[in-house]
Amino acid sequence: MTREPDPLDDEALDALLLLAAVAVDAALHGADPPALSSELEVLQRGGGAFVTLRCAGELRGCIGTIADSPPLWSTVLEMARAAVLDDERFDRLKPAERDRIEIELSLLGELFPLAADAIEIGGHGLILDKGGRRALLLPQVAIEHGLDREGFLEALCQKAALPPGSWRQPDARLWGFRTQAVGGRLSKLLER
Repeated sequence: MTREPDPLDDEALDALLLLAAVAVDAALHGADPPALSSELEVLQRGGGAFVTLRCAGELRGCIGTIADSPPLWSTVLEMARAAVLDDERFDRLKPAERDRIEIELSLLGELFPLAADAIEIGGHGLILDKGGRRALLLPQVAIEHGLDREGFLEALCQKAALPPGSWRQPDARLWGFRTQAVGGRLSKLLER
């Protein structure tokens, strides 16, 4: 049995989401993020985090880390900025798109070994590690794309640039994790 991540309360989630929004807005405008921090004690701990950006419903950036070096608030700031500036899969977001940008913040629980037949669609995120290649998919990816267990695992192989079915190989390592996700429209978050 794996330990569930300690969920953050609404105050902590709101604080992290606002920090992410400010960092995204600054990056959109080519500015350094303002000197920000959080005094909330719970946000001083470590934790992995991913920031996903969508514009008019289309994925436009997703960057994160599984590293749990503290503080969490600093990790969120760094990943939010990177989602705007460093995801080379997408055209960079422009300031004119600001009012259509949605932010989703996914906070990762601890990693645990996971058997393929134990995957909970929508509950588990996955990491596949094989032959020096590694890929991660957040739990919501399976739901958004209507994937079953095998489809989710094959998508992981594709993301890792591995042949289909590589997850079945004896040297493939599969890790699971749970997330706590929160999000909102950038312009609305900055109005608070």
